[in-house]
This record gives sequence, structure tokens and C-alpha cells, in this order.
Amino acid sequence: MISDIDQKLTPFELPLGFFTSFFGMNVIEINQGSNYTLRTALAVTLPISFVIFAIAMLCAFTRRARTFIAEVLTFKGPAREKLHQKRRELRR
Repeated sequence: MISDIDQKLTPFELPLGFFTSFFGMNVIEINQGSNYTLRTALAVTLPISFVIFAIAMLCAFTRRARTFIAEVLTFKGPAREKLHQKRRELRR
């Protein structure tokens, strides 16, 4: 649950976060000593951001993805069984 303080501060924090991120970019339009244009920076960052966002939404809303990630991170389930089976075969 969002606290009252967070609800009151969010309208100020979101625009400030955007402007500090935008004007902190090293692009020719803002900083004459940089090597990249704003178009190049956006061409790189927007697709990467979209992919990360899509993966996060996939993981958040699909049970299969959450189960797979939990198995990989905790090393349980079928992956663990396959590893133990390979270790047993190597010991023979």
C-alpha cells in the first residue's frame, strides 16, 4: 500500500527524475563536447528499454516464466535433476 507521503511526492519526483535523466545525457545537443547525437542515444536506449520492460511484464504476469526463473535462481526442479544425473554418469 502506498503511503500518504509517497502519494504527495510522486507528482514532483517523476518529472524531476525525467529532467535529470534527460539533461544528464552526454549528447551533442546538450553537451558540445560529446560524440553522440540525441537521435543516436534514443535509437539505442528506447529499444533496450522496451525489451527490458517486455521481459519484466512477461515475468510478472505469466506463471510459467515465474516458475522458470525461480527454478533457475534457486536451482530446483528439472534443471537440478539433470545436473545430478550427469554427475552420477561422470562418477561411473
